[in-house]
Amino acid sequence: METSAIAVLPAPAATASKGGTRHILGFTYFTFVVYLSVGLPLAVLPPYVHLRMGYSATLAGLVISVQYIATLVSRPWAGRISDRAGAKVSVQWGMGACTMSGALLVAAAAAMHFNAMLSISLLILSRLVLGVGESLGSTGSTLWGITSAGPEHTAKVISFNGISTYGGMALGAPLGVVLDLQWGLASLGLLTMLIGAISLALAFRKTPALAPPGEHLPFRSVLLRVAWGWLWAELVIASWPHSSRSFMPAAIGAGRRCA
Repeated sequence: METSAIAVLPAPAATASKGGTRHILGFTYFTFVVYLSVGLPLAVLPPYVHLRMGYSATLAGLVISVQYIATLVSRPWAGRISDRAGAKVSVQWGMGACTMSGALLVAAAAAMHFNAMLSISLLILSRLVLGVGESLGSTGSTLWGITSAGPEHTAKVISFNGISTYGGMALGAPLGVVLDLQWGLASLGLLTMLIGAISLALAFRKTPALAPPGEHLPFRSVLLRVAWGWLWAELVIASWPHSSRSFMPAAIGAGRRCA
């Protein structure tokens, strides 16, 4: 009896370590890298395209927005990759895409000196690849963290994933401006390549975690459910001022009666 009791004792400790902050950060780190890569050129590219390259403000805005279009379009594909091939594969592809995006950004900066049209084309291609990398990296790292830490720690993984998302962008935007002022646009691409390549190597070394079996909803079904949830929230918010106006006179009258 004593032997069996001792054998069972390590299990809770192992479960606790999987839900620990350090363990979870080992996966949400990849989300941080993705959004650091996203944030680096965020404040630099609009004035670069409009003022330095001489293109219209509309094209400068398009260079920024095309990345998010690529993210939206590739999100269902990233989900399928994570479900079928595993979250580790999705993260590896995401880190590889971030690295490639940095290389294209360096090429765009170099081409600026002799061919502006080639430069803007490489710049847009860099943004498209980064958008796909954002889908793969962020989706894969979230699922990888949840499956590794366990479903009971889902909220904690999502919370740290959100911190990594906004923390990466908050650090990347001012850092990108400093780098551009000191060493030019190519330095942003070089840093993106460096952190992407290091993160890719780290992802290869981590243990894969397969997604638990269950129903895999099509993207359109998920989108429809989100739309319905958004619609109900809008209806509640729209009706709230009328409810508050009808409630306030009664509340004031009750307060006077109590006084």
